[in-house]
Amino acid sequence: MELWNFENIVTRSESSNLILTTHRIRYQYRKKITSLMLDQISGIEVGYKSKPFYLLIAILCGGAGGIAAMGQYADASIPLFFVALLTLVIYLNSRKHSITVSSASTKIIFFTSGINQEGIRHIVNQIEHTRAKLIKAL
Repeated sequence: MELWNFENIVTRSESSNLILTTHRIRYQYRKKITSLMLDQISGIEVGYKSKPFYLLIAILCGGAGGIAAMGQYADASIPLFFVALLTLVIYLNSRKHSITVSSASTKIIFFTSGINQEGIRHIVNQIEHTRAKLIKAL
């Protein structure tokens, strides 16, 4: 990342794919680069990204297994419950904790694997504090 002559790095992630400067936040993953000017940020969200398709399959298979267990297809209930349990585990493993920084035109989604709750709060606070300082200076 090339810094402007009036810009300084505030912080960067351990992997250096997320960099917060005094004027912008930049995220680079593989060949994709997303950069937001701090004065254009409209919101920050901490949450989870998941694949609810797996949860839907787990619910459907669990329900079908329950119906099968009560009826004449009791032998089919065990494989259905197994598939339900397996897809539930896959769903839970697909959930990724993330920070989303949004502007009117784009957003940065940064996955926070290996960062505890305090570290996540610290990142959000740094972005908000740096943005507030920039807005105050303008």
